Amino acid sequence: VSLIPISLFVGLLALSPAQTEINECDSLQELNTDLETGQVQLENGTIISVEIADTFEERGRGLMCRSSLEGNSGMIFIFPEEQQLSFWMKNTLIPLDIIFLNSEFEVVSIHKNTTPLNDQKTYQSELPAQYALELKAGSSTENSLQIGDIVIFTN
Repeated sequence: VSLIPISLFVGLLALSPAQTEINECDSLQELNTDLETGQVQLENGTIISVEIADTFEERGRGLMCRSSLEGNSGMIFIFPEEQQLSFWMKNTLIPLDIIFLNSEFEVVSIHKNTTPLNDQKTYQSELPAQYALELKAGSSTENSLQIGDIVIFTN
């Protein structure tokens, strides 16, 4: 019996996507601790504590590698100007609702219950947006969030 095929198979398992994501998460975990925080108030009055991602690096990291998200918490992504925004779920371990907001903080797109660890699908704003709000999956339905709602952000 040759050990080469078995060794090769074991080696390929070590390079599987799930393992790679776990390894990437080990190094990213420490980088998610020093973000500024603020608050978002939804149209129904619900207050959500948000971490603020306003640099290129912070926006790129987002909520990657988080194993959970507290009930009324999330992350707001701030971009320099309105544009078509596109997000993916690479290294994102939990399902999210992604809400895109224009420069006036008006909801222009909502993507509910996004698929974790999917780096093949992207979630895009239907109209130009300057902000993206990521919340625990189900939050947009729970709070009756709709296109056209105005969100108030304070930091």
